[in-house]
Amino acid sequence: MIFKRTLILALMAIAVSSCTMINKEQVKRPVDSPEVYKSAFLKSDLEGIEAMQCRWWLAFNDEKLKAIIEEAFLSNPSLLQKLARFEQYVASFRVSRSRQLPGVSAEANALRSRTPLATGHSTAESQSLSLAANFEVDLWSKIRNRKNAARYDALATKQDVYSMYLSLSAELASLYYLAIEQRAQLALTNNTIRSFETVTELVEQRYKEGLVSAVDVYHARQTLNATRARAPQLEASLAQTEHAISILLGRYPERGTSGELKELPKLSETFPVGIPSTLLKTRPDIEAALLRLKASDRRVSAAIADRFPAINLIANYGESRTILDPSNITGIYFNAIAQAAMPLLDWGGRRNEVKRSKAVFKEKLERYKEVVLIAFKEVEDALVKNRTIEEEIIYMTERAEATEAALRVAIERYRLGLTDYLPVLTSQNLDFEAQSALLSAKRRLLTERITLARSLGGNWMEAELNYTITELKGK
Repeated sequence: MIFKRTLILALMAIAVSSCTMINKEQVKRPVDSPEVYKSAFLKSDLEGIEAMQCRWWLAFNDEKLKAIIEEAFLSNPSLLQKLARFEQYVASFRVSRSRQLPGVSAEANALRSRTPLATGHSTAESQSLSLAANFEVDLWSKIRNRKNAARYDALATKQDVYSMYLSLSAELASLYYLAIEQRAQLALTNNTIRSFETVTELVEQRYKEGLVSAVDVYHARQTLNATRARAPQLEASLAQTEHAISILLGRYPERGTSGELKELPKLSETFPVGIPSTLLKTRPDIEAALLRLKASDRRVSAAIADRFPAINLIANYGESRTILDPSNITGIYFNAIAQAAMPLLDWGGRRNEVKRSKAVFKEKLERYKEVVLIAFKEVEDALVKNRTIEEEIIYMTERAEATEAALRVAIERYRLGLTDYLPVLTSQNLDFEAQSALLSAKRRLLTERITLARSLGGNWMEAELNYTITELKGK
């Protein structure tokens, strides 16, 4: 009979401890995905995924960009918040782990009493010093599953820190190159202003000579002043961008954080992206969603185990000394207690907790699928934008060359008196617009290349986290 009951308990323990809702195939392939990215436009795009394993911004060969990203990794407030939250979850995991071990405490008592008797008073003193231990037998793996859930939560929070490294580096690089474009736009505007001033002087001189009407002068001055008005707007935009960079660096908003570079770097024609299946391993947000799914699964098992009996072991061991007139009692004492408790009536509380835990698991599973789909979408979108902007830049470069040549011809014909001012005015505006749009397109390509790098993830964040923690401890 005893053997039969023991066997039943053992089978129940195995059943509860192995209870899991995770479908390994759903985790391995949460959504149907192609073998290669559909928007990958060159075979070289599918090679060299190892390029994503390192710090992607080093490919730009820009020491200033490298310096501000490294500074942000040590001082960005949002990143430091993520690190603090990671520490919280690590501590919570250690708390859960400690509950698997016996708890031991020291107890001391001292008592003095006086009791009136018919013959007088009786005085008694007693002191005791003991060790008390308690331990819950984790028969159904309830405590172990809660510990594992806490561990998965801590690991998921660590992946959140990795995601923060990705987004922070991408945002900083995007702002950095935006500031460079704005300085280039400002330089272009100032050069255009000087060119327009020269043309305006030519128009005014021809007006004084009676060769053109006052309308040409007004048109020239109008165009010149409209271009001059653009410069303060660019200055304001540049200041706002540099202020934003300062905030990401954990500094008071100031100018000069992005250096003085006025020329955007040239990019290689291709960028290695690997294959879709690697994205499940290189995106920290995907890994975080998977870990939270596993944590939810462990909590389902713990909720089921909570419906079964709990067994606690309690023990005390110590020494006591009692002084009674006219004798003393001194000695060692101990006790050991085994407690078993079985929930009988909780009005469906534990049963509904199991249902709630299973519903949370289903939510986390769908969230995991959603995160994977969003990751694939971000890569596909970035590939499309990289390709289309590269094509756009080709045509915009040809357009800028054409408008520049047309402006030179229009000014020369106007100087020779072969045409009126309208072709010059039109050519001025078209050339300025074309040059400005080309600068903007080149910067947008940089931004999309950065977005692609962020979308692909990587495994360089672990080294950065270890370095950050080491540096912060040294401060």
